[in-house]
Amino acid sequence: MVPVRFISEALGAQVTWDSESRTVLIAATLGNNTVNLQKLAQMPGIKIVVDGNLIQTDQAPVIINGRTMVPVRFVSEALGADVTWDGSTRSVIINKESSTNSLDQLLQTTFKIESYYVEEYEWPHYLLVPETWKLTEDEELFVERYISDDGLTLRIEAALYAMPLVRPPSRYSYYGADWLTGEDKTDYEQNHPVIMGGMPGYHFRYRLDDGRYREKYIIRDRNGYCELDFDAEKKILDKYNDVIAVMVSSFQTPLADDDAFDKVVTAMEYQNFNLKINSKMGELPTLSQVEGGQADAETAYRQWTEMAAWIAAQDVDRSIEGLYKAEKSRTDNMVKYLNQLQGGAGEQELAETRENIAAAAMEGVNERLKLHSLKKPWQNTQKYGEKG
Repeated sequence: MVPVRFISEALGAQVTWDSESRTVLIAATLGNNTVNLQKLAQMPGIKIVVDGNLIQTDQAPVIINGRTMVPVRFVSEALGADVTWDGSTRSVIINKESSTNSLDQLLQTTFKIESYYVEEYEWPHYLLVPETWKLTEDEELFVERYISDDGLTLRIEAALYAMPLVRPPSRYSYYGADWLTGEDKTDYEQNHPVIMGGMPGYHFRYRLDDGRYREKYIIRDRNGYCELDFDAEKKILDKYNDVIAVMVSSFQTPLADDDAFDKVVTAMEYQNFNLKINSKMGELPTLSQVEGGQADAETAYRQWTEMAAWIAAQDVDRSIEGLYKAEKSRTDNMVKYLNQLQGGAGEQELAETRENIAAAAMEGVNERLKLHSLKKPWQNTQKYGEKG
């Protein structure tokens, strides 16, 4: 047992104590500790909540000399650290390697469309999958399995029932027979309804017997079902949070939407083009750097001219044409401005081009809001209800 504040802060987390509910709130990310404290206040004993998730420990936390003491392994692993025991020195070793941020991982990911199904047997669907994930051999019927380079596995099961269900699926359909009989002892960190591909379903997150974690999404209708299981060590699963969010939110089925394939193509085109453009733009000097003297105007002109040539050569889908035109306009105006700057153009002429650059940048923001916000045209997924 170790002081919870000591171990948490050593691993880069923030710790607060809520006296009314007798809860220790640990946030690996600032502000990421949203939880129903009134509900926790009704539970006995001291509670440990990490990033909004109630952590169950084999040994209950205790207060000794004003300090809350917790098992070192549970809190450390909840914060993404590895805990090992060195018998020779009788030492506990805690190691937390720096990991890729979930958003950074998304910004490094290009997607392809997974759409395999046999018409007579499988439940039709379209899903974005990272291009680097490898499709593996699987002997299970109606199952496809992908694996990432760092060990995350995605299992996709889609099948039609031999006979259509008499009643439509309910909440209890997603938990299974063991849950209904009380034999299911799974400790669900998250369990709540979702709409996926325009159809109702359920989302679960729980720890497996081997210590890995599973993120499960499943939808059903009277004729069949589709299930997505993401399995990995907790720190790997957390690393792919934003990637999984894109995959789930862009999931489509022609059973619910005649435009399902067009929508998943739009999602793929946007994600992949946005990745390329952001990667290339991030290497270029900005307008303020050139004007402030931090970047050489001649070199900047050459770099932006190469960028303009690259954009002009891109063949994009009509669905993201607005974003493409905005980025092309911004790039072309940057080349024009840098050319004017070297040619000694007057302030009024430079000011007009600067305004055009700003207008194109704002248009790019607006186009991204259409595609990337909750208004994105392929978005058929939403969470509702309270976490379980």
